[in-house]
Amino acid sequence: MAKYILSYNLNSISYGYEKLPAKLNSVGKSLYIYRGLWLLKSDLDQATIYESIKSSFNSNDDFLIFEIEQSPLGTLSEQKYDEILNLLND
Repeated sequence: MAKYILSYNLNSISYGYEKLPAKLNSVGKSLYIYRGLWLLKSDLDQATIYESIKSSFNSNDDFLIFEIEQSPLGTLSEQKYDEILNLLND
């Protein structure tokens, strides 16, 4: 399974983004990190993920999908970091 980061900038709070988590889970395993950032693990390629989730965003929003090779390092809580490692190493 490939590992991805989804990063986005939302321009309309009223658009209905509450559907995004379900859409992300439909393309693989997802983990919310914080506002505008998710980790994904999926058998799908970037283009397929893009096509699957683009309808979850307003046409004025921006988002990027990055494939990652390494586990992230940073200053998140130990619990969140453990969740990240569990997702990425599952």
